[in-house]
Amino acid sequence: ELIRRPEVKQVLSQERFTQENLLVDQLMEAIHKDKAAWGLTDVTENISIGSLSTLLVTVSFINMARQEGTYDELSNLLKTAENMKTTVHVMDTSAATQVDRLGGIAGVKRW
Repeated sequence: ELIRRPEVKQVLSQERFTQENLLVDQLMEAIHKDKAAWGLTDVTENISIGSLSTLLVTVSFINMARQEGTYDELSNLLKTAENMKTTVHVMDTSAATQVDRLGGIAGVKRW
């Protein structure tokens, strides 16, 4: 019953928004330090060598992959990232628009 209350839903959505904003801030800082990858090609290369610590992917990017028929490839990429000990975050708040501008998928490098 508690979870169904509108106040709890609002707090949880604010928490998610805050978390996603922090992730985007970390990504932007990594970009300035040349420790980031963005766009499908760059991210795929970095995942294959295990150099990403964090991966951000937007819901709109996932939906686009479904529409284009490339969802299975994206799903395999995300599974590979998890197997490489990359933390994967699926973003769907307004903070995701910054990641969408970078191609819908981006990551922070370990090294």
